[in-house]
Amino acid sequence: MKICKRNCNTIGEDDCKIVDIMDNLDSIQDDDLRVLLSDQETAEDARLVLKLQEAVARKKFGDVDTKRAWNRFKRLHIDVSDHKRRSTPWIVAALSVAAMALFVIFMYPQHDCKRESEEFVAFAAVDGPQDVLLGEASGKGKTAKDNISENDVTVNEQLADFSKAEESSRKTMFVQTPRGKDYQVILSDGTVVTMNADSKLIFPKHFEGNERVVQLSGEAYFKVKHDPSHPFIVRTKNMTTRVLGTEFNLKAYPKSDAHVTLIKGSVEVHDKSGKEAVRLKPGEDLLVQDGQGFSVSSVDTEYYIQWQEGYFYFDNVPLIDVVRELGRWYNVNIEIRDNSLMSYRLHFIAERNNSVDEVVENLNAFSYINVVKQGNKIMISRKK
Repeated sequence: MKICKRNCNTIGEDDCKIVDIMDNLDSIQDDDLRVLLSDQETAEDARLVLKLQEAVARKKFGDVDTKRAWNRFKRLHIDVSDHKRRSTPWIVAALSVAAMALFVIFMYPQHDCKRESEEFVAFAAVDGPQDVLLGEASGKGKTAKDNISENDVTVNEQLADFSKAEESSRKTMFVQTPRGKDYQVILSDGTVVTMNADSKLIFPKHFEGNERVVQLSGEAYFKVKHDPSHPFIVRTKNMTTRVLGTEFNLKAYPKSDAHVTLIKGSVEVHDKSGKEAVRLKPGEDLLVQDGQGFSVSSVDTEYYIQWQEGYFYFDNVPLIDVVRELGRWYNVNIEIRDNSLMSYRLHFIAERNNSVDEVVENLNAFSYINVVKQGNKIMISRKK
C-alpha cells in the first residue's frame, strides 16, 4: 500500500488497515472484515467513518452541508485530549471519500432472537392536517402558520416566542407538533425548547411562584435558563425531571419507554410516586419502563443533538426503534414482515429533509433487509 508506506511515521496500523480496505473494496472478503472488526480500535474507526457518511452523501442523495459535517467530525473525533490517537488530515480526507462504501460493508447486523415469519406493525400513520397548533390549554388552538402574534408574543411557522410575555398573564398555553415537523418555543424565562415531531408541551404563558413547571408528551430538547432560586421542572406521565440550568433531552411518547438524557449540567429525575430519585451526570441516559423502575447508562449523546439539527442519527440502534422514528417523522405505516429483524442493530445517518423515498433507497443499501414502499405503507422483509 503506497500511501501507508509513505506515511508510516504519521499514521497508525489501524489507519493503514482501513486505507487498504478502501483501496480494495471489490476484493475484500467477509472473513477479512470479521478479523478487522474483532480489533476494538479498528471497529471504532469504522464507526467514525459512518459518522462522516453525511459529509459525502451528496454523491447519492444530493447536497449536504459538508462544512457542518466536517466541524462536527472534528469536534467529536479530532478536537479531543492529547492522550487519544489523532488521524492526520490525509487519512480523514480518505475516510470521507470511502464513507458511503464502508457504511454498508463494515456494519454487520447484530440480533438476539430466533427467526420468525410473523408480520408486525411497527408504526401506524394518522390522517388529518399536519400543522403546528398553539393556544390556551383549555381550547383547541390555532395553527402556527396563521402567525397569531400578540403584543407580547411572537408566533410563526418556526417559532413561538413568549420571552416578552406580560407578568400579569395567568394563562396556561400549549404547543403541539404534528408528525414530520419540529418546532421551537422560547418560554417566558428564556428557556429554549425544541420540540420533536408528534409532541405536546403545556406551560404557563408567564412563570410565577418558586418553580417553573411544564408538562411534556413526546420528545423535546431543553436549554434551561439558569435560575437557582426557581427550579425548572418537566412533568411527564411516569416521571418528573428537576433542573436548575442545563441542557437535556426528554423523550416520553405514549406507549413507549421514556428517556432523560443529560448533555450539560445536572438533573434529578423522580418517578411518579416520588419514592425513587436519580441524579444524572452529562453523558448519561435514564431509561424509564413501566413497572421496571429506573435504569441509567452512559450513551453517545450525539443522537440527542442531531435530531434537532436536522439529522436522523442512529448508532447501533435496533431496527424497530429506527423505523418508529422514521414512521413518526414521515407519517407512514411501517410493517416488519419478519419479527427476527426487529432486533437487528443499524448504524444509519440521513437528513430529515430527505424524502421518504430517499430514505427507503438508503435503507436498501443494507445487505440483510429489503424495504418496499407502496403508497403510504413501507414493508420491511429479510433480503433473500
